[in-house]
Formats: sequence, C-alpha cells, structure tokens
Amino acid sequence: MEDVASLDAGALPGRWQTAPGAARRAKAAWELEVLVLLVVKEFNLQYRGAVLGVAWSLINPILLMGVYTLLFTSILKSNVQDYPVFLLAGLIPWTFFSSGLSGAANALVAHLPILKVHRVPTWLFPAASCIASSMNLLLALTLFAAYRVCGGCGLACVVWVPALLAVQLLFTFGLGLGLSMLNVFHRDVHQAMLFVVRVWFFLTPVVYTAGQVPAHLQNLLWLNPMSGLVTAYRTVLVDGAVPDPVTFIPALALGIVLTELGRRLCRTLSPYLAEA
Repeated sequence: MEDVASLDAGALPGRWQTAPGAARRAKAAWELEVLVLLVVKEFNLQYRGAVLGVAWSLINPILLMGVYTLLFTSILKSNVQDYPVFLLAGLIPWTFFSSGLSGAANALVAHLPILKVHRVPTWLFPAASCIASSMNLLLALTLFAAYRVCGGCGLACVVWVPALLAVQLLFTFGLGLGLSMLNVFHRDVHQAMLFVVRVWFFLTPVVYTAGQVPAHLQNLLWLNPMSGLVTAYRTVLVDGAVPDPVTFIPALALGIVLTELGRRLCRTLSPYLAEA
C-alpha cells in the first residue's frame, strides 16, 4: 500500500483512479484500501508531535474525571457510590463520540482538494474519522474494562464493550455523514454542531445519574439516544451486567436511518462538490 503521505490532491495512485469503473469486487477492494489508508492517516495525525502519543486517549478522560469528581463529590456533594468509576464509564464513550462526530463533520471540507480532482466516494472520509476515533475509544475501554474485571466486575465487560462500541460507531458515522456534506456548502454547520454537542453533553447523564432527572423530564431524557448508550456502558462497566436492549437499540436504529439518509444526501450533492 502506498505511503500515507501520498494521499494528496493529484497524487492518488493510478489504479485507484480507474477502479470505480471496474467490477464490483474490485471497487470494494479499492474502497477498503483507501479507507484503511485514510484511517491510518487520521490516527497518526491525531497525535503527531505529541510526546505521549496515543496515551492521551486515556489521559484526557482521566483528567476530566478528576475535575468532575472534585466538583461533584467535594462541592456539589453527589451521593453516587464510587463516583470516579461511575463517571469514567460515561465520560470515555462521550469524549470519543464528541471527537468522532466533530472529525466526521469536518472530514469532507478537510479533503475537498482531493474530492475536486478525484472520484473518491465521499463516505470514506467521515468513516475514516469515526473509525480512527473508535480505535482510541477501544483502547481506553479495553484498559478500563480490564481494570474492572480485575476488580471483581463480571465478564460482561469483555463481551458487551465491543458490541456497544460498534453501535456507537454506527450512530456517530450516520450522524456525521450527513453533517459532513452539509458542512461543505454551509460552513456554519460545523460551528453550530460544536455548540449543540456542548449542550448535548449536559442533556446526557454523564456526570449525573438518570434517576436524578425529574420525573416529568424522564421521557425527554430517553429521547436522547446517547442517554441510553451511556447507561448501557455503565451497566456493563460499573455493574458487570448485561445491558437492557432498550438502552442501545434506539442508537442502533437511528444510526441505520441516519446512515441511509446521509448516503442519499451525499449521492445528491456529490456532483456539486467541484463548485464548493
């Protein structure tokens, strides 16, 4: 496979440029090769020049955990048992959902010079951003799950963590796919999305429990697919139990729907990328 640095406008290998007109199997192999190359590129760019490298994927949520633990145990007096573990089980998936969505939404703009010159499927770029973010999430969750298993937590961690990660990846990609295309033509989309994600964080039970939400707002809480997903992660990582399908099926279903809508939007707007 060509070096990652070769992925630049005007530098795509010749066989890639002709592949979209080849047989379906050859096209799928070509798309997979490009996707792997983009994922490697995205993953390397995240920590380029950083001394600690990929270790930041765990350091960032741990630092946030320290701040929120101090706030909610010493100042606001939260009565949640083992609050740091409770918090980290929600903070790790949220951190990478936020970063994955931001990267996906900006992916097409970042690679617009390539898209204007070459016939590269648009979905590959937001997909690469989401997968690169999920690789960091997998590392952080694996270390956290190992810590919980060693601490006596059930082995549900081992089985369910990859399944929940797959659901989160699909949901993030589905949402980011449409946003990435809209952001090409309306650059305010990415800025608005960053604001929405900040508000979304406080509407998701990451730093508080779902039970602390007033009864009359419970229905609104569960309309948020990330509320169920965070709850599912906590069931696995904190309680060591099997999550209720009701908690993660909405995110799965919405991810499928958003992916299809994003695919149709990309197909509709792709011919106009050269004018963006």
